Amino acid sequence: MTIYKRYALPMTLMMFLAMLLIGCRGTSNPIEKTNNDTSLMSDTMITEDLLNKEGMTVADRYLTPQGYTRIEIEEDSFGAFLRR
Repeated sequence: MTIYKRYALPMTLMMFLAMLLIGCRGTSNPIEKTNNDTSLMSDTMITEDLLNKEGMTVADRYLTPQGYTRIEIEEDSFGAFLRR
């Protein structure tokens, strides 16, 4: 067995590990975080309260937005089970 064949696998693994470690290091210019997280919010966000804190079922607790209605479902369906 020649010296090249004997050390080929360990050298390949060491080179792979070195490339992995170099590629995973942080950047020198990280993204700046702002204290104002509202920069991602659009002007058209709905601000109405859709949570009924006194509701005991999903259908009662989570209200539908104005202009929307829940779809009709069969009483013995899985969807009806989830809403109760």
